[in-house]
Amino acid sequence: MNARTIIFIGSQGSGKGTQADLLKAALEKSSPNFAVMKHDTGASFRAFCKEHPGNYTVKMVEESLNKGNLQPSFLPIYLWTKDFIDHLRGEKTHVVIDGSPRTTLQADTLDEALTFYGRENVSVIYLVLSPDLSVKRLLLRGRADDTEVSIRRRLALYEKQTKPILDYFKSHPRYDILEINGDQTVEAIHAEIKQKLALP
Repeated sequence: MNARTIIFIGSQGSGKGTQADLLKAALEKSSPNFAVMKHDTGASFRAFCKEHPGNYTVKMVEESLNKGNLQPSFLPIYLWTKDFIDHLRGEKTHVVIDGSPRTTLQADTLDEALTFYGRENVSVIYLVLSPDLSVKRLLLRGRADDTEVSIRRRLALYEKQTKPILDYFKSHPRYDILEINGDQTVEAIHAEIKQKLALP
């Protein structure tokens, strides 16, 4: 098996994190001789804030998150770049990315990194979910920053800034976009992803 590079795209509440975790486990099972590097931008932000209490940048990030704003591109780029440097272990490493890129600027920078690491064939898992169902799911998880107002603001930003990266991916031969119906059970979504990725 060749090393796989897989990017999860979808609105908040679409289940990207759950599916990325399930896919990581599936890759570890199907190719035990490979490492699997999974980057979760949201989790990285939360860990960054926890590890640097009182930091000025952290204070600004927390204020921005509480308002439901999208973070400036230099921050997620910094977080996944650090993950690449710290955890990418050569050609026998599968890469699963959850939560980035969210803008075409981030997509362009990620594309540059993938070129640098020689990762030519990239699968983009696009989880499609209606805004109303996204709001319902996010309210149920009960995070402090998940008010309906902040959720709908993030969804509006997603529509404006993130969906255009699909056009970016479509314009580059490196990327294969696999559209998945996010309004299914977790198990059904995982099965469809594995089928479209030709994983056992």
